[in-house]
Amino acid sequence: MTEFSKLDIQKARNDLARWYKNQTPNWLISKNLELLKDDLAVDPSAPITNLLYKIRANFTELSLAQHVIKKDVKSLVQNLSIAGRFGYMLRVVGGEKYAVSDCIHVFDLFKMLAANDMVCVNKTIDKIQPPFKQGHPDTRMLCAGVYTVLGKHDNPELIIEKLSKDSSSKFFTAMQQCLLAIINKDEQAFYDQLTIICKSNRQQQFHISMEKLVCIEAHAMVKLWELTHYKMTQKLSALPISWLQELYDYNHKNTTMELLDFDNESKVLNQWMHELPEEFDPQLLKNELKETFIKHFTRRFKNSRRRSKLQQNTFKKLG
Repeated sequence: MTEFSKLDIQKARNDLARWYKNQTPNWLISKNLELLKDDLAVDPSAPITNLLYKIRANFTELSLAQHVIKKDVKSLVQNLSIAGRFGYMLRVVGGEKYAVSDCIHVFDLFKMLAANDMVCVNKTIDKIQPPFKQGHPDTRMLCAGVYTVLGKHDNPELIIEKLSKDSSSKFFTAMQQCLLAIINKDEQAFYDQLTIICKSNRQQQFHISMEKLVCIEAHAMVKLWELTHYKMTQKLSALPISWLQELYDYNHKNTTMELLDFDNESKVLNQWMHELPEEFDPQLLKNELKETFIKHFTRRFKNSRRRSKLQQNTFKKLG
């Protein structure tokens, strides 16, 4: 079992207490649904993308923080899978315009792969097809490389050629080289680059705080290797601390995904998460959340008072 420093554990405790008030995953879903109701009370046409985005981010942070403190691998896998599935929903509902990129879902694919959620991986790569033309060049290259490894790219020769070139950072270059090593069936080169990924994980500015403690990308890369070839012969437990050997071992022992149930919070959202349809009708969720006139009026009144109080506090600070 990975041993985290006292500083890391305290940081995780602070995050859980501050952002999640040490509550359950079901509480998180309920809280975010209440925020969507607030939005709908002001504007009935408000999109549901903010809800999906917040749940994805919440469950990514929650899964890692809880594991740092409690060493609960099963909850880690369940919550990572939920984050990945809401990432899929966000990409399908919001489309490229919301993400300002057609390749950013590669990081959701990494969560799915790290959680061994192959149902969601397959749904994603079948639904969202290359080529990828929008987004940062490094992210586009990384996404195209993953699709190439999974046999879902129409021009693999071109991608293989581009993967051999350095990206703008050591971390992204190592990920590209890992993908290239998978394609070339070079386990030693793959392991060497995997070590670099784990070592440089804490320096990544695009990571939220808990992602710096656990390298999701490294676990995703190993899953890609083993999907394509065989179980690693190298000693993975010798990798730097951001590698979780217990997560790797758990995924090998437990091949069945046990998803949490949010039916009490939202039947529509729960069905979407479990079934992962190719299309989503946001109006179904809005209809489910529709409130009586009195509740709707009360919510609008509370929101109005809250905004007024916030403005007053802002003016006081400025004054």
